[in-house]
Amino acid sequence: MEDLIADLIFEIKKAAVSLREAAEDLESDVNSSPFDFSDARMCLEEVSEHFEKLKFLLTEEQEQE
Repeated sequence: MEDLIADLIFEIKKAAVSLREAAEDLESDVNSSPFDFSDARMCLEEVSEHFEKLKFLLTEEQEQE
């Protein structure tokens, strides 16, 4: 159970970093012309991957109970 909690915390922290990077990329894109959202989109895709990993870990734990 402690390993699961550690894994969850790790994935949440990684998702938070990716969200921050997406926000920073969007802020810098506001000042550029034309807008290029590709960096922010890539960061948000990473966030999705982290959330998928979280769902997987929680589902796996639930199935083991």
